Amino acid sequence: MNNVHIYGVYGFETGVLGWILEQSPTYISNNFKFNAESTEDPWDNHTDDPNHWSHKWIEIQETAGVDTSQLDELMAAHGTPSVVGISYGAWMNNDWDAPTTIKIGIQATDRVFDAWWQAYATRTISDVRESIDMHIHDHRQDDPEYRKYMYHYFGEYAEMESVSFWKLQTAFHWEWKTIATDEDEEAARLYAKQTFPRYPADIMVDIMNLDLQDLCKKLGCEYAPGMQEQYDLYLDYCENVLNV
Repeated sequence: MNNVHIYGVYGFETGVLGWILEQSPTYISNNFKFNAESTEDPWDNHTDDPNHWSHKWIEIQETAGVDTSQLDELMAAHGTPSVVGISYGAWMNNDWDAPTTIKIGIQATDRVFDAWWQAYATRTISDVRESIDMHIHDHRQDDPEYRKYMYHYFGEYAEMESVSFWKLQTAFHWEWKTIATDEDEEAARLYAKQTFPRYPADIMVDIMNLDLQDLCKKLGCEYAPGMQEQYDLYLDYCENVLNV
C-alpha cells in the first residue's frame, strides 16, 4: 500500500478530504480531526504545538532548494499506509517525485473558493498578535529580520482587538504593504482566487463532486460506508452553514 498526500490551493478542503479518507480501515494514521461542536471549521487541522510535524513540513517545503527526501522521511515516520495533508500542503514550481506516495490534488473551483472564504477569510481573529507570531514561526522559522518587517508594516494589526482573517492574509501571503480596510475586501477576493502551479498530482478530484468508491479503487484502499456519511456532513455544512 502507498501513503497518500493531499493538497489544495486554499487549505480548508485538505482537512476535509483527509478526515474522510482516514475513515477507511486501510489507513493507520490519525492526522485529521473533526469537531462537531466547532462553530467555524469542524475539520480544522492546525495545531499550536510548535513541535508538531506539520510545522517541520512547512519549513521543508518553503526552504529554497527543497530537499524533498525530507518529505519522504516525514511521510515514512507516520507508518504505512498513512494520509498526510495540511493547509500549506503544496508549493510552487517544484516537482516532488514520491514513489511511495500517491498525491491527491483538489481542484480550485469557484465553489471550493467560496467555501474557504466563508469558513476562513471572513472569520474574526481576536488573538491577532498570536496569529502574526505563528505565521512568522511557520513560514520564516522565527527569522528576526522578517519579524521586523512584519511589525514595521503591519504592527498596527497587533494593537487591534480583532481583525478579519482576510486582512491578515493580505499581510501574510498576498504581499500588501499597507493595512487593509473593509473597502479592500473585493480586491482581496480577486487576488485570493488566483491559483498557482503546484507539483503534478497523481489524482485530481473535485471535492464538491466526489465518487468515494471510485476514489478508493484508484487508491487501492478499502471503502467504508462511514466515509460517505462524513462526506455528506461536509456537503450539508457547505450548503446550510456556509451557504455555498
